Amino acid sequence: ACVGLKNAAPGIPLADEDTGINVNIYPNPVNTTLNFTFSNELSEQVTIDLLDITGKPVKRIQTAAINYSLDISDLKGGMYLVRISGTDLNKVMHIIKN
Repeated sequence: ACVGLKNAAPGIPLADEDTGINVNIYPNPVNTTLNFTFSNELSEQVTIDLLDITGKPVKRIQTAAINYSLDISDLKGGMYLVRISGTDLNKVMHIIKN
């Protein structure tokens, strides 16, 4: 084992480092409003990108709220990617819009 490897690059989390922040996105499938609930307070804003299946951005918001609701009633039905990025959190998930 390499002692001290976890601190080798300050400010750059390793791929397996767990920040302890999880996000719940519901409902899935969704009709009109997609809800985000973060498990802990965020230390700064995160960016939530909604992408169509080809990777084209269709919505982008920034929030530091522990709970956030996003109106997606204007989007066509289909599969979308949700990308949440910030200092504390980097996740990509799939949702289905009815």
